[in-house]
Amino acid sequence: AFQSIGGSHLPYISGVPEEPRVRALMACCGISIEVDQNSLLKALHYLRKQGVQDTGLAADIYKELHVRGFPGPGNKRIMLVPGRGYIHAEDCVWKAFRAPLLQRCCRLEAVAEVYGRFGPEVREALQKWVRESPESDAMELCDALQQTILCGRASPSKPYRLLARPVVQPEEAAEGLMAASRAVIAALVEICVGQGTVEAGGQLVVPPEAESHGLVAFNHFVQHRLIVIPGSAGPDNENEVRCRLLAMGEAYWSVSPELAGHPVADCALVEHYGGDANERATEAFFTKVLRVKPVFTLQDLRRLQSVRLTRGHSPNGEIQEGLDPGLGFESPPQPEEPAAPIDPNAVLQAAFSKIQVMQPPSDTPEGEASSSSLASQQPPSRPRVWKKVGFVARAIPIFSIDGIQPPALDLSQPQVALLWHLCPYFGLHPSQLAFGYDPSGLRVSEDRLFLNLLQVPRALLLANTSGFESLVIFWSGKLASLVVRQGLGTSNAGCIEVKNHLMGLALPRILQAERGTQAGIAAAWS
Repeated sequence: AFQSIGGSHLPYISGVPEEPRVRALMACCGISIEVDQNSLLKALHYLRKQGVQDTGLAADIYKELHVRGFPGPGNKRIMLVPGRGYIHAEDCVWKAFRAPLLQRCCRLEAVAEVYGRFGPEVREALQKWVRESPESDAMELCDALQQTILCGRASPSKPYRLLARPVVQPEEAAEGLMAASRAVIAALVEICVGQGTVEAGGQLVVPPEAESHGLVAFNHFVQHRLIVIPGSAGPDNENEVRCRLLAMGEAYWSVSPELAGHPVADCALVEHYGGDANERATEAFFTKVLRVKPVFTLQDLRRLQSVRLTRGHSPNGEIQEGLDPGLGFESPPQPEEPAAPIDPNAVLQAAFSKIQVMQPPSDTPEGEASSSSLASQQPPSRPRVWKKVGFVARAIPIFSIDGIQPPALDLSQPQVALLWHLCPYFGLHPSQLAFGYDPSGLRVSEDRLFLNLLQVPRALLLANTSGFESLVIFWSGKLASLVVRQGLGTSNAGCIEVKNHLMGLALPRILQAERGTQAGIAAAWS
């Protein structure tokens, strides 16, 4: 550099004659001969390569960039954060979360504490380049809540480590999770729904970009258990559950009058997130944005007990640092009847007979897709209504409950071609196949040939990390499950036995026929 723009850390040329030809020669050699945006960015690049972490110097350069009309860092790593070095502006915010636990579990760096003391020009520059706060961004709010949950669910002997953050011990995270969740929900309500104001006569004032923030929140909550309610102590205060983590399909805002005083009333979201001046907006966030059940009824309780949503508990029955998935209540134990012996061949014959007359999927309530008597043996409850909402790879239909928009998941065209190629081995026609999506996590293949849309990430992972044969086995197993379910109906008895029998019949033929055909599958698509 010819002029001082980087303190004592940059190499400078001195004693050079003030002659235009000399300056032009230095410019041709790439030497900065005047202070402008390029030379200032060059100085920051040099400081980053040398590992110089001088916030005062960085602040001076930011100010000079700002007064010269610099539009922003873009994808350049020029934001100096002590301890982390130079990072992207998108990884920074001006102000941190107000909740201390969320501050420690947020991936973003708050720069106000570092640069707020360097005067208005520096503050103005950085507030233009970075977001104001993570509390105004649905993506960051959901991510911070998820990181807090991961910290709380980690093993005490192996805490969850966030990038460039002090370790948050599981017990501490679990203890503060409920307060952190309330803070996140309050912020999400404000940006996704709005708040009632006196000026608007108590009506909700919808903020800008509320719909896009709402979609981001929905996609996060539908893929992870992010709805937090307080837990309870077990017998003799053992196995204390500090918090329970609910899926959207398990949560509900309130209960019907006949359930007042029942333990399920304690799990209603209104008990833990209502009760303030913004309760109406909070209810709208849960019931309209996240689409949780507005009112939990006695019929819902019976259905919940029948499917035992407590299946989400860890296999060994232990509670991880006081965080337990699911609602935690179930029906009283019923005396078990001895299981009748299962004839796998008879079950498969019944399944194939049923599949032969099944039509391509359409928008109908559950139970109307098939004439099988097995469907009519289900306990009476409100049937799920399936609606087509899109396609996987523009080829296989996607159906969801009540038309709820599913998360953005897609398969490659060769994987779709592979699925179609495998169908005949299981007596299926490709036109009968579809993907189903139920945010509650319930099975989607009761009386339809629906693959679960939430299995797609596993298939994508296998495609990237394992061989073609692993992918063939994976999808063969899913198709076998569809066939077996048509033969067994809602019963789980013998399901694994019949599926293993079918896989034993089909898989050797599949692997022998498909071995070495990966290129052919890919070519067959076109």
